[in-house]
Amino acid sequence: MEHEYVVAHLLSHPEAHQLEELRLTTVVDNSFSYSHDSEVRYLRTICPLNLDTLPSQTLRVLDLTNCTIESTLAAVVFPRLASLRLELCSVPLNHLQRFIDASPGLANIHLETVSLEAGEEEIESRSSYYDAPPPPLPKKEGALRLGCPTATVLVLDRCSWDLGEGDFAVEIDAPSLRRFRYKGLLRRLSLSPMPPELARADLHFVPSSTRDKRPRPAHLIFWHFLHDFRSVKELKLVVPHLEDIAVIGAAERASLLRPFRSLVRLDLGGVHRPKGKTAAVAIANLLRCCPVVRDLRINLVTAKGNSDKTYQHVLEFLRKRFRDDLESSREHFLRRRLLSTSGDQNDDGLDYSEDSDIPALSERSFQCLRSSLTSLCLQFRPEKTNCFGTKLIKFFAENAVVLEEMRIDDGNGRMYEHMNGKVERFIANLSQKRNARLIVLPLQR
Repeated sequence: MEHEYVVAHLLSHPEAHQLEELRLTTVVDNSFSYSHDSEVRYLRTICPLNLDTLPSQTLRVLDLTNCTIESTLAAVVFPRLASLRLELCSVPLNHLQRFIDASPGLANIHLETVSLEAGEEEIESRSSYYDAPPPPLPKKEGALRLGCPTATVLVLDRCSWDLGEGDFAVEIDAPSLRRFRYKGLLRRLSLSPMPPELARADLHFVPSSTRDKRPRPAHLIFWHFLHDFRSVKELKLVVPHLEDIAVIGAAERASLLRPFRSLVRLDLGGVHRPKGKTAAVAIANLLRCCPVVRDLRINLVTAKGNSDKTYQHVLEFLRKRFRDDLESSREHFLRRRLLSTSGDQNDDGLDYSEDSDIPALSERSFQCLRSSLTSLCLQFRPEKTNCFGTKLIKFFAENAVVLEEMRIDDGNGRMYEHMNGKVERFIANLSQKRNARLIVLPLQR
């Protein structure tokens, strides 16, 4: 409670009434509450803050960390507030909604590891503190709706949604949105209505401890989630299990796979099983939905044992262990290009024969490969046998007929270990058949 009195005393000072930027951080150990790849939980805050006490007429930027936020906001307006950032904070959804409604110029909303609470029980437990508690958020067919009418940038990063019991959906009403970033569980979240100016989306789905207990199949939730981003020009996707988003049946493909007619850049990352058969279906689904994509980047991690553990730890392990390898890889690669590629000294045993095809991809035709895809980046860890990444090299080299540049990395910067003479000869021979030049380079980071 001492922290509450200190903050209240500071905000009551006459000089504070003219504040334009308020950045408040209280120190508390919340390291146990979340991780890089999980939503926040068991949040502990030590500083209650009533938004009614803020300098409403002058405030432009509000940045709060480790606070419990409450407000009635009766007849209070923040006419100049343009940016709101909350981190490791706890706030009832209906209080947050009231605050957003009271800020007619709020363009940037950044919620990171925030506990968003809702439900009549939660509201009733707080009602004794207020003469007129804010009403609960409107529900529409089992959905909670959060309106951000003037937001052009919205970030929801590892926030927990305490929606009570039942299979709730979350609807975001942000008609002015241009950039959206979401990191969290794969859930029923939608943008309604679809923002007409939304140009860029970054969707990073984290592993779920109840992966096999979802009321709906993961691929249905994923593709319905994606429908609201069909107007974007740039899309980044990270999924913990590529197999979970694959749409296999023809009837489901017809109903779920809708075209992204403006998408020119797609960045896909995820974990796949070693053979990659169902993961290839997921990639095929995305290629089908992206008829005009020009720039494609695929970053693959092979699952071994516990794939959730793989997803959470492999990339960080690779970054630490091989951070200095990329430069030496480039030098080795450029030096080797000056040498003759004749003979078997550079043979790595990679199989580019007919049996290295990927049926889920090679048996289908994709418009983007025929007319638009000019740049490709592939990042993967090579396997001793049946390497999915090397099969993808072969597939794109043979089928992306307008491809101009292919950048390849084996996931640790040691590109020269697999991008050897045999791969170069394969690409060179294919380029001669096409009467076109395809450049193969190490991946830039």
